[in-house]
Amino acid sequence: KGNNGLIKTKYLTFGIEADGMKTAKPRLERIETDVLNNFKRLGVAAEPLNAPDRESNRAQSPPAGGHHRL
Repeated sequence: KGNNGLIKTKYLTFGIEADGMKTAKPRLERIETDVLNNFKRLGVAAEPLNAPDRESNRAQSPPAGGHHRL
């Protein structure tokens, strides 16, 4: 919780270079597991998002670094 009882949500996106999906998928899954375990060790709630959830959040978020009205 932040100031005035507001809950702050932040998103972390990561990627890798790979020759194809066959090699990328297991590496990305290991990285995801490591990241989640590190957040858990820090006492931070974290959960992975699937593609529809990511797209929904992206559509509702203001552009990064852009100016927007609230």
